Amino acid sequence: MQGGELKSILADRAARTELDRLERQVAAVKPERWEEAVGKPASLEALVGKDLIELTALVRAHHPLEYLGVLRGLCRRALPIYFLEFEERLVLDRGMPVPFATRPIQTLFRATPHQPTLNRGHLLEGLGYALFDYPAGGDIQIALDFRNRDRLDELSWNESHRLPRIATVHPEQGGVAVESMDGAGFFDVGPVEWDEEATLSLLRQAADEAEVAVLPELSLPHPEALETALGARPGEYPSLVVAGSAHRRERPPDGGREIRCNESRVYLDGACVAVARKCHPFATKRIGNRRFAQALSEDITAERKTITILSGRHTRLAVVICADLNDQRIPPMLVEAGVNLLLVPALTPDVGAFNGSICEGRLPLSRGCGDRQRADDDDRRPVSQHGRRAPAGPRKPIRSLPGPGPRAADRAGRL
Repeated sequence: MQGGELKSILADRAARTELDRLERQVAAVKPERWEEAVGKPASLEALVGKDLIELTALVRAHHPLEYLGVLRGLCRRALPIYFLEFEERLVLDRGMPVPFATRPIQTLFRATPHQPTLNRGHLLEGLGYALFDYPAGGDIQIALDFRNRDRLDELSWNESHRLPRIATVHPEQGGVAVESMDGAGFFDVGPVEWDEEATLSLLRQAADEAEVAVLPELSLPHPEALETALGARPGEYPSLVVAGSAHRRERPPDGGREIRCNESRVYLDGACVAVARKCHPFATKRIGNRRFAQALSEDITAERKTITILSGRHTRLAVVICADLNDQRIPPMLVEAGVNLLLVPALTPDVGAFNGSICEGRLPLSRGCGDRQRADDDDRRPVSQHGRRAPAGPRKPIRSLPGPGPRAADRAGRL
């Protein structure tokens, strides 16, 4: 049954009254009884009570209203307690209730709808949840990772009630080298000159002002290039580092076909907490200083990708790579998963930081890429598309290190 048909049933006042009764009665059951019922379905009546079973049978006359009543009742009590204590990784599937990340809307985003209005008119209206609309097991799936929930909230929404300060770090690397290219695609792209210490030095500078640092796409020789250094002395660097990305080739354990990926690693206090692999290949007529008559496509393979969203009570932080934002599926999936902080390492012709928002204004976006939005020492407040500067104060500043010069793009040789 489609959602519209269910809403038409809810227009019946008697059906709506029965739904409300069922919802309240489900919410009255202690959460631990529902948890026990999952393992002992034959004991359901003994655990939740005969009256609830009979009421569910009564509402079944308006099928599938009984399912909605039970789901809404669980969202009132059992699920909030479950998600408040959950510290594992959860792959989202179609129809799964996703809790909103709870924090005030920043005044910087004047046009952003408040979260309580986002599901108005939906089946879970007024409950702080939304039903996820995408199936697990497809080409792209979403996972919420709550394993670092408290530290993530401390970092991303601190006592000043602000988003973290973000630095985009742009090491000079002599341009990009392409090791593999044919008539249709390119791969094995990386920096011409890799200087680990120079990159770490920029990260140490960033740590003076920023809690988060983002390096550009394909700025590392391999995805783990910074892992040892960041793990050895995490206190010297920003608490959260999105370590650019790198092309990688690997063989799966079963000996299947080669996997070619564009991989970014996310470090929290020096430990790798997420791995992002690009889903949407980029097509370009320019690589470094070379130009082509026909666009070449990034030759990444199309195996299933999982986008991991670092999750806490206040924050849903996702990392996707550059052209992933061109994919028609990914931005709405991130919105439905409740992402409210999105970091995007990217490779562009210009050096600097783009600071804006996407997805109907709901996702704060920090993109380590082109110099479309500069942040200099005198004023790091972002400018809106209408030319108005945001209010002063620690809102959503971005610092680019080093600050780009007029021809920095040509020196860096970026896409």
